[in-house]
Amino acid sequence: MDNYRNKLKVFISSKIGSNENDQKYMLARTAAKKVLEMTGLFTVYSFETAGPSTGSAIDDYQEELKASDVCIVLIDNKDGVPEGVKKEIETINKFRIPTLYYFCEERNNQPTQLQEILQNPAGPKFSVIPSFNKFIENCTVNLVDDVLSTYKIKRSLNVQNDVSEDNNLTVQTQLMSSSFYKKEALMNSYCRAFFNNLIFDEKNEIDVDKTDKNFDYYCYKFLSVLFGNDDIESFNMDLFLESLQKILPPNYYEIVKIRWNSNQKYYLEKHDESMELLRKAFEMAKKDGNIEEWFIQDILIDLRNKENEIAELNNEVHRNNYGQNLLNEQKDRVYYPIVDRNEKELLDWIEKDRQKHDLKNNYRESYYGDLSFLGNLIADNYYQMMMFGSLTHISRIYLVIQKLVYQLSVTSDYWPYIVLLLKLTILTSDYNKVEKIVGSFENILEQMDETEARDIYEWSNYLKPSHQQFKANLIAMRTIGLYLNDSDCSYVNKWHIFF
Repeated sequence: MDNYRNKLKVFISSKIGSNENDQKYMLARTAAKKVLEMTGLFTVYSFETAGPSTGSAIDDYQEELKASDVCIVLIDNKDGVPEGVKKEIETINKFRIPTLYYFCEERNNQPTQLQEILQNPAGPKFSVIPSFNKFIENCTVNLVDDVLSTYKIKRSLNVQNDVSEDNNLTVQTQLMSSSFYKKEALMNSYCRAFFNNLIFDEKNEIDVDKTDKNFDYYCYKFLSVLFGNDDIESFNMDLFLESLQKILPPNYYEIVKIRWNSNQKYYLEKHDESMELLRKAFEMAKKDGNIEEWFIQDILIDLRNKENEIAELNNEVHRNNYGQNLLNEQKDRVYYPIVDRNEKELLDWIEKDRQKHDLKNNYRESYYGDLSFLGNLIADNYYQMMMFGSLTHISRIYLVIQKLVYQLSVTSDYWPYIVLLLKLTILTSDYNKVEKIVGSFENILEQMDETEARDIYEWSNYLKPSHQQFKANLIAMRTIGLYLNDSDCSYVNKWHIFF
Protein backbone atom coordinates (compact mmCIF):
# COMPACT_ATOMS: atom_id res chain seq x y z
CA MET A 1 0.00 0.00 0.00
CA ASP A 2 2.84 2.39 0.74
CA ASN A 3 4.68 1.86 -2.57
CA TYR A 4 2.64 4.25 -4.72
CA ARG A 5 4.95 6.70 -6.48
CA ASN A 6 2.61 9.57 -7.36
CA LYS A 7 1.01 10.33 -4.03
CA LEU A 8 -1.04 13.47 -3.55
CA LYS A 9 0.39 16.06 -1.17
CA VAL A 10 -2.20 17.15 1.39
CA PHE A 11 -2.03 20.25 3.60
CA ILE A 12 -4.32 20.44 6.65
CA SER A 13 -5.06 24.01 7.72
CA SER A 14 -6.48 24.84 11.13
CA LYS A 15 -5.91 27.00 14.16
CA ILE A 16 -2.59 26.46 15.96
CA GLY A 17 -2.19 27.31 19.60
CA SER A 18 -0.91 26.13 22.97
CA ASN A 19 -3.93 26.58 25.23
CA GLU A 20 -6.17 23.70 26.27
CA ASN A 21 -8.94 24.48 23.77
CA ASP A 22 -6.47 24.46 20.86
CA GLN A 23 -5.25 20.92 21.60
CA LYS A 24 -8.29 19.50 19.80
CA TYR A 25 -6.95 20.94 16.50
CA MET A 26 -3.58 19.30 17.00
CA LEU A 27 -5.22 15.95 17.85
CA ALA A 28 -7.52 16.20 14.81
CA ARG A 29 -4.65 17.05 12.46
CA THR A 30 -2.50 14.22 13.81
CA ALA A 31 -5.31 11.66 13.57
CA ALA A 32 -6.34 12.78 10.07
CA LYS A 33 -2.73 12.61 8.90
CA LYS A 34 -2.41 9.05 10.16
CA VAL A 35 -5.67 7.88 8.57
CA LEU A 36 -4.95 9.57 5.23
CA GLU A 37 -1.42 8.19 4.98
CA MET A 38 -2.61 4.70 5.86
CA THR A 39 -4.39 4.63 2.49
CA GLY A 40 -1.01 4.85 0.75
CA LEU A 41 -2.45 7.53 -1.55
CA PHE A 42 -1.44 10.68 0.31
CA THR A 43 1.46 12.37 2.03
CA VAL A 44 0.29 14.91 4.62
CA TYR A 45 2.17 17.98 5.80
CA SER A 46 2.02 18.37 9.55
CA PHE A 47 3.18 21.50 11.33
CA GLU A 48 3.91 19.43 14.44
CA THR A 49 6.20 16.92 12.68
CA ALA A 50 8.02 19.41 10.41
CA GLY A 51 11.74 19.55 11.14
CA PRO A 52 13.81 22.63 11.96
CA SER A 53 14.50 25.19 9.26
CA THR A 54 16.61 28.29 8.76
CA GLY A 55 13.54 30.10 7.38
CA SER A 56 10.61 31.39 9.37
CA ALA A 57 7.79 29.02 10.30
CA ILE A 58 5.33 31.11 8.27
CA ASP A 59 7.51 30.95 5.15
CA ASP A 60 7.99 27.21 5.56
CA TYR A 61 4.35 26.24 5.81
CA GLN A 62 3.35 28.74 3.12
CA GLU A 63 5.78 27.03 0.73
CA GLU A 64 4.43 23.63 1.77
CA LEU A 65 0.91 24.90 1.09
CA LYS A 66 1.84 26.17 -2.40
CA ALA A 67 3.38 22.80 -3.23
CA SER A 68 0.30 20.85 -2.10
CA ASP A 69 -2.11 19.13 -4.46
CA VAL A 70 -5.09 19.51 -2.15
CA CYS A 71 -5.88 21.31 1.10
CA ILE A 72 -8.23 20.51 3.98
CA VAL A 73 -9.41 23.40 6.17
CA LEU A 74 -10.86 22.69 9.63
CA ILE A 75 -12.72 25.50 11.43
CA ASP A 76 -14.59 25.59 14.74
CA ASN A 77 -17.47 28.07 14.35
CA LYS A 78 -17.01 29.13 17.96
CA ASP A 79 -13.36 30.10 17.41
CA GLY A 80 -13.96 31.63 13.98
CA VAL A 81 -11.23 31.95 11.34
CA PRO A 82 -7.88 32.99 12.89
CA GLU A 83 -5.46 35.26 11.02
CA GLY A 84 -3.07 32.43 10.19
CA VAL A 85 -5.82 30.41 8.52
CA LYS A 86 -7.04 33.54 6.68
CA LYS A 87 -3.57 33.96 5.15
CA GLU A 88 -3.54 30.31 4.15
CA ILE A 89 -6.96 30.70 2.51
CA GLU A 90 -5.63 33.72 0.59
CA THR A 91 -2.83 31.50 -0.73
CA ILE A 92 -5.33 28.73 -1.53
CA ASN A 93 -7.43 31.14 -3.58
CA LYS A 94 -4.42 32.71 -5.25
CA PHE A 95 -2.99 29.39 -6.41
CA ARG A 96 -6.35 27.69 -6.98
CA ILE A 97 -5.49 24.79 -4.68
CA PRO A 98 -8.43 22.33 -4.53
CA THR A 99 -9.77 22.53 -0.98
CA LEU A 100 -12.27 20.76 1.26
CA TYR A 101 -13.68 22.90 4.08
CA TYR A 102 -15.07 21.57 7.36
CA PHE A 103 -17.05 23.74 9.80
CA CYS A 104 -17.66 22.29 13.25
CA GLU A 105 -20.93 23.49 14.87
CA GLU A 106 -20.57 21.55 18.13
CA ARG A 107 -20.22 24.74 20.21
CA ASN A 108 -21.84 27.23 17.86
CA ASN A 109 -24.25 26.47 15.03
CA GLN A 110 -24.14 29.98 13.58
CA PRO A 111 -22.30 29.98 10.21
CA THR A 112 -19.08 31.95 9.98
CA GLN A 113 -18.67 34.68 7.36
CA LEU A 114 -16.38 32.36 5.40
CA GLN A 115 -19.05 29.65 5.32
CA GLU A 116 -21.57 32.13 3.94
CA ILE A 117 -19.12 33.17 1.21
CA LEU A 118 -18.53 29.52 0.26
CA GLN A 119 -22.26 28.94 -0.25
CA ASN A 120 -21.83 30.46 -3.70
CA PRO A 121 -22.70 27.67 -6.20
CA ALA A 122 -19.34 28.15 -7.90
CA GLY A 123 -17.49 27.94 -4.58
CA PRO A 124 -15.49 24.98 -3.25
CA LYS A 125 -17.05 22.11 -1.34
CA PHE A 126 -17.64 22.39 2.38
CA SER A 127 -19.19 20.21 5.04
CA VAL A 128 -20.82 21.05 8.37
CA ILE A 129 -19.84 18.51 11.04
CA PRO A 130 -21.20 17.99 14.57
CA SER A 131 -17.79 17.27 16.14
CA PHE A 132 -14.07 16.99 15.46
CA ASN A 133 -14.39 13.20 15.71
CA LYS A 134 -16.68 13.30 12.69
CA PHE A 135 -13.98 15.22 10.81
CA ILE A 136 -11.48 12.42 11.47
CA GLU A 137 -14.03 9.82 10.32
CA ASN A 138 -15.11 11.65 7.16
CA CYS A 139 -12.07 13.47 5.76
CA THR A 140 -10.45 10.40 4.18
CA VAL A 141 -13.65 9.15 2.53
CA ASN A 142 -14.53 12.64 1.31
CA LEU A 143 -11.05 13.23 -0.11
CA VAL A 144 -10.92 9.88 -1.95
CA ASP A 145 -14.41 10.51 -3.38
CA ASP A 146 -13.32 13.97 -4.54
CA VAL A 147 -10.16 12.59 -6.19
CA LEU A 148 -12.17 9.96 -8.08
CA SER A 149 -14.75 12.54 -9.11
CA THR A 150 -12.02 14.89 -10.34
CA TYR A 151 -10.43 12.06 -12.34
CA LYS A 152 -13.74 11.31 -14.05
CA ILE A 153 -14.22 14.99 -14.93
CA LYS A 154 -10.67 15.26 -16.25
CA ARG A 155 -11.15 12.12 -18.33
CA SER A 156 -14.33 13.61 -19.79
CA LEU A 157 -12.48 16.80 -20.67
CA ASN A 158 -9.74 14.80 -22.37
CA VAL A 159 -12.27 12.86 -24.45
CA GLN A 160 -13.92 16.13 -25.51
CA ASN A 161 -10.59 17.64 -26.48
CA ASP A 162 -10.77 18.15 -30.22
CA VAL A 163 -7.01 18.36 -30.69
CA SER A 164 -5.14 15.11 -30.64
CA GLU A 165 -1.43 14.67 -30.34
CA ASP A 166 0.37 13.34 -33.36
CA ASN A 167 3.32 11.32 -32.21
CA ASN A 168 4.35 10.36 -35.72
CA LEU A 169 6.74 12.94 -37.08
CA THR A 170 5.83 12.57 -40.78
CA VAL A 171 6.73 15.35 -43.19
CA GLN A 172 6.94 15.69 -46.93
CA THR A 173 10.67 16.01 -47.34
CA GLN A 174 13.35 13.52 -48.21
CA LEU A 175 15.39 14.61 -45.19
CA MET A 176 12.64 13.88 -42.67
CA SER A 177 11.73 10.48 -44.06
CA SER A 178 12.01 7.41 -41.87
CA SER A 179 15.12 6.36 -43.76
CA PHE A 180 16.95 9.48 -42.55
CA TYR A 181 16.45 9.03 -38.82
CA LYS A 182 16.92 6.04 -36.67
CA LYS A 183 13.71 5.45 -34.71
CA GLU A 184 15.36 6.25 -31.37
CA ALA A 185 16.45 9.64 -32.72
CA LEU A 186 12.87 10.88 -32.39
CA MET A 187 12.51 9.90 -28.74
CA ASN A 188 12.69 12.96 -26.53
CA SER A 189 10.96 11.98 -23.30
CA TYR A 190 13.25 14.07 -21.07
CA CYS A 191 12.59 17.27 -23.02
CA ARG A 192 8.84 16.61 -23.11
CA ALA A 193 8.73 16.05 -19.35
CA PHE A 194 10.72 19.26 -18.77
CA PHE A 195 8.44 21.52 -20.81
CA ASN A 196 5.25 20.01 -19.41
CA ASN A 197 6.56 20.52 -15.89
CA LEU A 198 7.59 24.08 -16.73
CA ILE A 199 4.34 25.15 -18.37
CA PHE A 200 1.70 23.10 -16.62
CA ASP A 201 3.44 22.59 -13.29
CA GLU A 202 2.84 18.86 -13.60
CA LYS A 203 5.48 18.06 -10.95
CA ASN A 204 6.45 14.91 -12.79
CA GLU A 205 9.72 13.50 -11.59
CA ILE A 206 12.14 13.22 -14.52
CA ASP A 207 13.80 9.86 -14.07
CA VAL A 208 17.09 10.38 -15.92
CA ASP A 209 18.93 7.24 -16.96
CA LYS A 210 22.55 8.30 -16.60
CA THR A 211 23.74 4.99 -18.03
CA ASP A 212 22.24 5.88 -21.42
CA LYS A 213 23.25 9.48 -22.11
CA ASN A 214 21.64 9.84 -25.52
CA PHE A 215 20.88 12.96 -27.53
CA ASP A 216 17.66 13.55 -25.59
CA TYR A 217 19.70 13.57 -22.37
CA TYR A 218 22.06 16.30 -23.62
CA CYS A 219 19.20 18.38 -25.02
CA TYR A 220 17.64 18.14 -21.58
CA LYS A 221 20.94 19.21 -19.96
CA PHE A 222 21.17 22.24 -22.26
CA LEU A 223 17.85 23.43 -20.85
CA SER A 224 19.79 24.36 -17.70
CA VAL A 225 21.53 26.97 -19.86
CA LEU A 226 18.26 28.31 -21.29
CA PHE A 227 16.15 28.01 -18.13
CA GLY A 228 18.76 28.04 -15.41
CA ASN A 229 21.97 29.61 -14.23
CA ASP A 230 24.33 27.25 -16.06
CA ASP A 231 26.60 28.91 -18.59
CA ILE A 232 27.75 27.50 -21.92
CA GLU A 233 31.12 26.51 -20.47
CA SER A 234 29.43 24.12 -18.02
CA PHE A 235 27.67 22.31 -20.87
CA ASN A 236 29.62 19.33 -22.21
CA MET A 237 29.66 20.24 -25.90
CA ASP A 238 31.93 17.34 -26.86
CA LEU A 239 29.61 14.66 -25.49
CA PHE A 240 26.58 16.49 -26.91
CA LEU A 241 28.14 16.41 -30.40
CA GLU A 242 29.15 12.80 -29.92
CA SER A 243 25.52 11.89 -29.25
CA LEU A 244 24.40 13.99 -32.22
CA GLN A 245 26.82 12.21 -34.54
CA LYS A 246 24.96 8.96 -33.90
CA ILE A 247 21.70 10.24 -35.40
CA LEU A 248 22.70 12.56 -38.27
CA PRO A 249 24.16 11.60 -41.66
CA PRO A 250 27.87 12.48 -41.88
CA ASN A 251 27.46 15.41 -44.29
CA TYR A 252 24.79 17.06 -42.11
CA TYR A 253 26.69 16.32 -38.92
CA GLU A 254 29.87 18.05 -40.12
CA ILE A 255 27.92 21.21 -40.91
CA VAL A 256 25.87 21.14 -37.69
CA LYS A 257 29.05 20.61 -35.70
CA ILE A 258 30.40 23.89 -37.08
CA ARG A 259 27.08 25.60 -36.33
CA TRP A 260 27.29 24.48 -32.72
CA ASN A 261 30.88 25.68 -32.45
CA SER A 262 29.60 29.01 -33.76
CA ASN A 263 26.79 28.99 -31.18
CA GLN A 264 29.28 28.30 -28.43
CA LYS A 265 31.36 31.30 -29.51
CA TYR A 266 28.19 33.40 -29.58
CA TYR A 267 27.34 32.56 -25.97
CA LEU A 268 30.94 33.40 -25.05
CA GLU A 269 30.47 36.73 -26.91
CA LYS A 270 33.25 36.01 -29.36
CA HIS A 271 31.14 37.40 -32.17
CA ASP A 272 33.74 37.63 -34.95
CA GLU A 273 34.73 33.99 -34.48
CA SER A 274 31.07 32.99 -34.32
CA MET A 275 30.30 34.73 -37.62
CA GLU A 276 33.35 33.25 -39.32
CA LEU A 277 32.31 29.72 -38.33
CA LEU A 278 28.73 30.29 -39.46
CA ARG A 279 29.90 31.50 -42.88
CA LYS A 280 32.02 28.37 -43.11
CA ALA A 281 28.96 26.22 -42.34
CA PHE A 282 27.02 28.02 -45.09
CA GLU A 283 29.76 27.48 -47.67
CA MET A 284 29.97 23.76 -46.81
CA ALA A 285 26.20 23.36 -47.09
CA LYS A 286 26.08 25.24 -50.40
CA LYS A 287 28.81 23.11 -51.98
CA ASP A 288 27.20 19.83 -50.93
CA GLY A 289 24.59 18.94 -53.52
CA ASN A 290 22.71 16.69 -51.06
CA ILE A 291 21.86 19.37 -48.48
CA GLU A 292 18.24 20.50 -48.55
CA GLU A 293 17.33 24.10 -49.23
CA TRP A 294 15.50 24.73 -45.94
CA PHE A 295 18.66 23.83 -44.00
CA ILE A 296 20.79 26.24 -46.03
CA GLN A 297 18.23 29.01 -45.54
CA ASP A 298 18.17 28.32 -41.81
CA ILE A 299 21.92 28.97 -41.66
CA LEU A 300 21.40 32.23 -43.56
CA ILE A 301 18.73 33.31 -41.08
CA ASP A 302 21.24 32.82 -38.25
CA LEU A 303 23.82 34.81 -40.24
CA ARG A 304 21.39 37.67 -40.82
CA ASN A 305 20.26 37.84 -37.21
CA LYS A 306 23.76 37.63 -35.75
CA GLU A 307 24.99 40.41 -38.04
CA ASN A 308 22.08 42.61 -36.95
CA GLU A 309 22.74 41.88 -33.29
CA ILE A 310 26.45 42.71 -33.61
CA ALA A 311 25.59 45.95 -35.37
CA GLU A 312 23.19 46.87 -32.58
CA LEU A 313 25.89 46.18 -29.98
CA ASN A 314 28.23 48.52 -31.84
CA ASN A 315 25.52 51.16 -32.35
CA GLU A 316 25.74 50.61 -36.11
CA VAL A 317 23.24 50.02 -38.90
CA HIS A 318 24.22 47.55 -41.64
CA ARG A 319 22.02 48.23 -44.65
CA ASN A 320 23.87 45.63 -46.72
CA ASN A 321 23.28 42.50 -44.62
CA TYR A 322 25.19 39.49 -45.97
CA GLY A 323 22.72 36.86 -44.77
CA GLN A 324 19.65 38.79 -45.90
CA ASN A 325 21.12 39.42 -49.36
CA LEU A 326 21.69 35.69 -49.83
CA LEU A 327 18.20 34.90 -48.53
CA ASN A 328 16.75 37.29 -51.11
CA GLU A 329 18.45 35.24 -53.82
CA GLN A 330 16.78 32.00 -52.77
CA LYS A 331 13.96 30.79 -54.99
CA ASP A 332 12.09 28.72 -52.44
CA ARG A 333 10.15 30.10 -49.51
CA VAL A 334 11.75 29.41 -46.13
CA TYR A 335 10.09 26.35 -44.58
CA TYR A 336 11.42 24.44 -41.57
CA PRO A 337 10.04 20.88 -41.57
CA ILE A 338 8.45 19.67 -38.33
CA VAL A 339 9.15 22.99 -36.55
CA ASP A 340 6.83 25.03 -38.77
CA ARG A 341 4.21 22.31 -38.75
CA ASN A 342 4.28 21.93 -34.97
CA GLU A 343 4.22 25.66 -34.37
CA LYS A 344 1.25 26.03 -36.73
CA GLU A 345 -0.58 23.32 -34.80
CA LEU A 346 0.17 25.14 -31.54
CA LEU A 347 -0.96 28.53 -32.89
CA ASP A 348 -4.11 26.94 -34.37
CA TRP A 349 -4.99 25.59 -30.93
CA ILE A 350 -4.39 29.01 -29.34
CA GLU A 351 -6.61 30.74 -31.89
CA LYS A 352 -9.36 28.14 -31.56
CA ASP A 353 -9.24 28.44 -27.78
CA ARG A 354 -9.34 32.24 -28.00
CA GLN A 355 -12.48 32.08 -30.11
CA LYS A 356 -14.12 29.64 -27.68
CA HIS A 357 -13.35 31.99 -24.82
CA ASP A 358 -14.69 35.03 -26.69
CA LEU A 359 -17.96 33.21 -27.35
CA LYS A 360 -18.50 32.55 -23.64
CA ASN A 361 -19.91 36.05 -23.11
CA ASN A 362 -16.78 37.20 -21.29
CA TYR A 363 -16.99 34.43 -18.70
CA ARG A 364 -13.50 34.72 -17.31
CA GLU A 365 -12.30 31.29 -16.27
CA SER A 366 -11.81 28.16 -18.38
CA TYR A 367 -10.82 24.69 -17.25
CA TYR A 368 -8.81 22.34 -19.39
CA GLY A 369 -8.16 18.65 -19.56
CA ASP A 370 -4.74 17.21 -20.29
CA LEU A 371 -2.75 19.79 -22.29
CA SER A 372 0.52 17.88 -22.31
CA PHE A 373 0.26 17.45 -26.10
CA LEU A 374 0.94 21.21 -26.36
CA GLY A 375 4.04 20.89 -24.19
CA ASN A 376 5.08 17.97 -26.40
CA LEU A 377 4.80 20.12 -29.53
CA ILE A 378 7.12 22.70 -27.98
CA ALA A 379 9.52 20.00 -26.79
CA ASP A 380 9.58 18.35 -30.22
CA ASN A 381 10.44 21.67 -31.84
CA TYR A 382 13.18 22.35 -29.33
CA TYR A 383 14.59 18.89 -30.00
CA GLN A 384 14.72 19.62 -33.75
CA MET A 385 16.33 23.02 -33.18
CA MET A 386 19.06 21.39 -31.13
CA MET A 387 19.54 18.68 -33.75
CA PHE A 388 20.33 21.19 -36.48
CA GLY A 389 21.98 23.90 -34.37
CA SER A 390 19.44 26.58 -35.25
CA LEU A 391 20.28 29.40 -32.83
CA THR A 392 17.45 31.63 -34.04
CA HIS A 393 14.84 28.99 -33.30
CA ILE A 394 16.46 28.04 -29.99
CA SER A 395 16.33 31.70 -28.93
CA ARG A 396 12.65 31.90 -29.95
CA ILE A 397 11.64 29.21 -27.45
CA TYR A 398 10.77 31.86 -24.84
CA LEU A 399 8.44 33.65 -27.27
CA VAL A 400 6.70 30.46 -28.39
CA ILE A 401 5.98 29.38 -24.81
CA GLN A 402 4.95 32.96 -23.96
CA LYS A 403 2.22 32.87 -26.62
CA LEU A 404 0.73 29.71 -25.15
CA VAL A 405 0.98 30.88 -21.54
CA TYR A 406 -0.62 34.20 -22.45
CA GLN A 407 -3.69 32.41 -23.76
CA LEU A 408 -3.86 30.15 -20.69
CA SER A 409 -3.53 33.19 -18.41
CA VAL A 410 -6.31 35.10 -20.15
CA THR A 411 -8.78 32.22 -20.12
CA SER A 412 -8.02 30.75 -16.68
CA ASP A 413 -6.84 33.75 -14.63
CA TYR A 414 -4.62 31.23 -12.85
CA TRP A 415 -1.95 32.98 -10.80
CA PRO A 416 1.01 30.64 -11.57
CA TYR A 417 0.31 31.08 -15.29
CA ILE A 418 0.29 34.87 -14.90
CA VAL A 419 3.61 34.87 -13.03
CA LEU A 420 5.16 32.54 -15.63
CA LEU A 421 3.84 34.84 -18.37
CA LEU A 422 5.62 37.83 -16.83
CA LYS A 423 8.86 35.85 -16.52
CA LEU A 424 8.75 34.70 -20.14
CA THR A 425 7.84 38.15 -21.45
CA ILE A 426 10.87 39.63 -19.67
CA LEU A 427 13.02 37.01 -21.40
CA THR A 428 11.82 38.32 -24.78
CA SER A 429 13.60 41.60 -23.90
CA ASP A 430 10.57 43.61 -25.05
CA TYR A 431 9.83 46.21 -22.37
CA ASN A 432 6.75 47.55 -24.17
CA LYS A 433 5.28 44.07 -24.16
CA VAL A 434 6.08 43.67 -20.46
CA GLU A 435 4.25 46.93 -19.73
CA LYS A 436 1.22 45.70 -21.68
CA ILE A 437 1.19 42.42 -19.75
CA VAL A 438 1.31 44.28 -16.43
CA GLY A 439 -1.50 46.55 -17.61
CA SER A 440 -3.64 43.69 -18.93
CA PHE A 441 -3.75 41.72 -15.68
CA GLU A 442 -5.22 43.78 -12.87
CA ASN A 443 -3.22 44.07 -9.67
CA ILE A 444 -0.55 41.66 -10.87
CA LEU A 445 2.17 43.60 -9.05
CA GLU A 446 0.06 44.21 -5.93
CA GLN A 447 -0.66 40.48 -5.58
CA MET A 448 3.00 39.62 -5.89
CA ASP A 449 4.93 38.73 -2.75
CA GLU A 450 8.66 39.22 -2.17
CA THR A 451 9.52 35.63 -3.02
CA GLU A 452 7.76 35.85 -6.38
CA ALA A 453 9.40 39.20 -7.17
CA ARG A 454 12.83 37.76 -6.42
CA ASP A 455 12.07 34.68 -8.52
CA ILE A 456 11.04 36.86 -11.47
CA TYR A 457 14.31 38.77 -11.25
CA GLU A 458 16.26 35.49 -11.04
CA TRP A 459 14.60 34.40 -14.27
CA SER A 460 15.99 37.44 -16.02
CA ASN A 461 19.44 35.96 -15.38
CA TYR A 462 18.56 32.98 -17.59
CA LEU A 463 18.89 35.01 -20.77
CA LYS A 464 22.31 34.70 -22.40
CA PRO A 465 24.84 35.93 -23.47
CA SER A 466 25.63 38.68 -20.98
CA HIS A 467 24.53 41.65 -23.11
CA GLN A 468 21.10 40.04 -23.53
CA GLN A 469 21.01 39.21 -19.83
CA PHE A 470 21.77 42.84 -18.99
CA LYS A 471 18.71 44.00 -20.95
CA ALA A 472 16.50 41.43 -19.23
CA ASN A 473 17.89 42.46 -15.82
CA LEU A 474 17.03 46.10 -16.52
CA ILE A 475 13.49 45.25 -17.59
CA ALA A 476 12.96 42.98 -14.58
CA MET A 477 14.30 45.53 -12.10
CA ARG A 478 12.23 48.32 -13.61
CA THR A 479 9.12 46.13 -13.40
CA ILE A 480 9.40 44.45 -9.98
CA GLY A 481 12.29 46.23 -8.24
CA LEU A 482 10.04 48.02 -5.76
CA TYR A 483 8.57 44.71 -4.62
CA LEU A 484 11.86 43.11 -3.63
CA ASN A 485 12.63 42.62 0.04
CA ASP A 486 15.20 44.90 1.70
CA SER A 487 17.34 41.80 2.24
CA ASP A 488 17.75 41.59 -1.54
CA CYS A 489 20.05 44.58 -1.32
CA SER A 490 22.57 42.99 -3.68
CA TYR A 491 20.04 43.52 -6.49
CA VAL A 492 19.01 46.97 -5.30
CA ASN A 493 22.58 48.21 -4.92
CA LYS A 494 23.45 46.85 -8.36
CA TRP A 495 20.71 48.83 -10.09
CA HIS A 496 20.09 51.96 -7.99
CA ILE A 497 22.20 54.10 -10.34
CA PHE A 498 19.68 53.48 -13.14
CA PHE A 499 16.53 54.44 -11.21
